[in-house]
Amino acid sequence: MTTLRVIDWNVFLFATKEDRARQAELLNLLKPDLLLLQEVKAHDLRTFVKAGVATDFVLSNLTPTPARHARRRIGTAVMVGPRLSIVRERSGRIPQEFFVHPDADAWLVERNGERSLVAEIETESGQRFAAGSFHASPGTGKRIGGNKPLFHRGVANYMGTLDLPFVFGIDANEPFRDLPDPAQSRFAWKAERPGVEHFEALLGQTRVHRGRDLLRESFERAPWPLEAEGGPLRTTCTLRGGGRRRFDHIYATPEFHLTHIDVRCDGKRTCGSDHGLLTADLELRPLR
Repeated sequence: MTTLRVIDWNVFLFATKEDRARQAELLNLLKPDLLLLQEVKAHDLRTFVKAGVATDFVLSNLTPTPARHARRRIGTAVMVGPRLSIVRERSGRIPQEFFVHPDADAWLVERNGERSLVAEIETESGQRFAAGSFHASPGTGKRIGGNKPLFHRGVANYMGTLDLPFVFGIDANEPFRDLPDPAQSRFAWKAERPGVEHFEALLGQTRVHRGRDLLRESFERAPWPLEAEGGPLRTTCTLRGGGRRRFDHIYATPEFHLTHIDVRCDGKRTCGSDHGLLTADLELRPLR
């Protein structure tokens, strides 16, 4: 059995140098074995390594781009501490064919790939598992709009092919409503709108992969009072208008036993990020 502390965090593209230093300080206090990050660049990851947060990393987007296209240089990342190692030849973006769809042009297929990363990880005892970090678009803008859920479908279909145990973190920009009864929760798209089944495939009750929602599992074991009657279970993101959402999630297959999960979300900013961070303590066990 291997014990792991996993952190998922969208650390925010426009965080300052001082913010990154505060993020590194917080992460060093939490001592993660595995970090699943969104909205990062290579120099952010090198900053974290230099600060002792992690020893190695892999990043989804290494494509050089002009400075005026700063958003295109961000990606998702998997970072590991000294107890884990990255199997680099078996790590990278989700293959583009998983994002191909009649409604998706080449730009969207490439963009979705840049926001996905799955790394194969090896423990000190030789156990291997997959670790994913994903960042869904908010669905604004004409080029994405109604094609937002194609990202969720591509990730779901790919994770459904994996034989290894896996854990993944995602800024899903969903759901819209998050309630104790999952049947009462809903996505930003109404149930009758075509495409909502793609959200369901990744995050809903009809998932096509083996992962389960660790925060919801913890709530079902020992329910806690909600922050507001209309949810969410816990706030991980505060919108500009003040709305509270649980956009950030950790999913894991049954081989990972959950011992504890926590959310740290300090109002509108957590060490310079507009997202809170999730910390899950897990035990990787063989299935009986």
